Amino acid sequence: MTVNIILPVINGEKASSKDAVVSLLAYKPSLTAKKIYADLKRKYGLNVSYQAIHKTLKELTENKIIEKKGKEYALDMNWINSLKKFTEGILSQQNSLTLLEAINKQDSNLYFEDLASVDRFLMSSSESGITKGENLYMYWFHSWTPLFFSKEGYSKIKDLAKRAKLFVLIKGDSTLDNWCGQVLEKFGQNNFKTGIKDLNVPEFLVYQDYVFQVFYPKKIIKEVNKEFNKIKRIEDIDIDNLFTKVFEKKVGIPLIINKNKAVAEQLKAKIESYF
Repeated sequence: MTVNIILPVINGEKASSKDAVVSLLAYKPSLTAKKIYADLKRKYGLNVSYQAIHKTLKELTENKIIEKKGKEYALDMNWINSLKKFTEGILSQQNSLTLLEAINKQDSNLYFEDLASVDRFLMSSSESGITKGENLYMYWFHSWTPLFFSKEGYSKIKDLAKRAKLFVLIKGDSTLDNWCGQVLEKFGQNNFKTGIKDLNVPEFLVYQDYVFQVFYPKKIIKEVNKEFNKIKRIEDIDIDNLFTKVFEKKVGIPLIINKNKAVAEQLKAKIESYF
């Protein structure tokens, strides 16, 4: 498989116009050429002409890395999926490394097409990176992982619960949120609270000095809230509908991994203060 590699721009580092365009569209889907030009000069300090950006956009479109719809440009989902398969292949070869080591223990910007993909990545991180006796901290708008347990998934969560102590705060307080907490309690994890809405920050997970921040679009948060709040009994859950309508909905979700001991310790202390 041939994949056109465009590198993400991290922490304002110097980038080519192609790299910068792709990084910009990863966080701001559907922009006009004029908006892309303005944002590239402001955010990345690129000293290029408007005509040069037009040429870059044309080349990226011809290479099927981005696509044009009307006057707006966005990343091509086929290219994203190809790149995802390519990077997953690389990670699968890192048998002697944890996932955290595989990303070289540096800040990383990742991009996922749906909630299910984010969950799979975080589960993979937990499997390969967390050692026995460690703590894992989490603040999320709803809890749903136990809803989609396969036999394999059940075993993975059970194994994680044996290896790590979990501290989980959930913004929501629905029937489903509380049921998920009860499942974790069966695994011996008692640090789970719902209805915590005073942390005005994006969803995050902390492990050691790593902070995983997930930036869910408002439209998908609204959709999840709607589905969770209308279910009053666990027996009423339509798993297939929930998964296809919400968790596999193509929305585009950025995830940023930072290694910052000071920030990680502050977030850990904040979560622990609730228990």
